[in-house]
Amino acid sequence: MSLKYNGNNIQLAKNLRKNSTPQENHLWYDFLRYCTPKFRRQEIIGNYIADFYCHKAKLVIEIDGLQHYTMVGKQKDEFRTEILEGYDLKIIRFTNKQIDDNFLAVCKYIDKAVIGQMSVPDMRHCVQYALSHPERCEATTKELDLFSQGKLTFAKPDTDTFRCLQLCIDAINEGGLAPAAVNGANEEAVALYFRPIGG
Repeated sequence: MSLKYNGNNIQLAKNLRKNSTPQENHLWYDFLRYCTPKFRRQEIIGNYIADFYCHKAKLVIEIDGLQHYTMVGKQKDEFRTEILEGYDLKIIRFTNKQIDDNFLAVCKYIDKAVIGQMSVPDMRHCVQYALSHPERCEATTKELDLFSQGKLTFAKPDTDTFRCLQLCIDAINEGGLAPAAVNGANEEAVALYFRPIGG
């Protein structure tokens, strides 16, 4: 299904950009605006305005405030998600608290979602991997072709904001077991982030 565009929402989208929440501004100015492929904010899709949208990855990112957790808010979100998924889009949601408390984990999740969305959608690879484990068979599926994705641009890493990145670089330079140690620490940190409160 092709994306529709409601021109009546243009001014509303502009107003939402000017009056973005602190969490939306944090995610945009400190991560998404530097991403490749490009994201757009307050993007009109049909009769709705997505907080953030990546056309190449067919990915919508929504930041939820307290109003989304009322009964009416949840019902509206479910209906909105169903409509947007009808455009063959993937919708992922984060809370304001996740942006405030676990920003780096949110960025990593989005990065993985983009890669997943741009990969070749073929379950044969997953099934083959499961059936042949722990051995590896030659893949019979197409690989991700970055040349077919159009123009990709890259920015210099911001190691002040993403401090763990510098730790990874240092670990690679150190060699030995250092990269494994950093990777293990990162996996534990992500697992802690996704652990239910009180769990």
